[in-house]
Amino acid sequence: MPAYNFGKYIETDDVKYLFDGKVDESLIDKAKDAFYDVYEKFLVVIEDKAQRIYFNTYRRLTAIRVKFAVITKLIIELNEETNLENQANLIRTLTKYGINYDVSKPKSDAIMDMVKQRDLLKNEISILEADLEQSKSKGAQTNIIQTKIKLERALQMTINLKAISVEDFAYLIKEVKELNSDGKQDRRGRK
Repeated sequence: MPAYNFGKYIETDDVKYLFDGKVDESLIDKAKDAFYDVYEKFLVVIEDKAQRIYFNTYRRLTAIRVKFAVITKLIIELNEETNLENQANLIRTLTKYGINYDVSKPKSDAIMDMVKQRDLLKNEISILEADLEQSKSKGAQTNIIQTKIKLERALQMTINLKAISVEDFAYLIKEVKELNSDGKQDRRGRK
């Protein structure tokens, strides 16, 4: 994945940056999983604890937003569905997402329990969004453009984000960190 697309997806959350050309709706989940794998490897290479925390919070928030959307949609569908077979399919979908539906309760009570679960998810989303904003204000979010500028200054070379892979970009970051660390050690005689 080019570092440019990687950075733009982080910045905008727009899936078009995960694809070369036209977005294939059937592959969005796979593309996001591949992105998360690349991001995780990127963070391992650059060894930045603050960015790792940001990434884990971001990933958790994304998963909870999906769960919130699913539960909201299924509450409406279950409430309107009268066919028992279709209800069973909806309940299996809920279970897949870790949402509790107590089949021993009357349908209206079970749906009210789901509404409570959805409200808890909404609260968790608010908390995670606040955590992300706090992390952003501390500079924990990966900003590829700012990082590129710092790297170009340190290495005294131009970096084409559309031509360099995320992995190579991460190794450049690591190399500059090591050079800076060595330089600090040399001047003071210690780290």
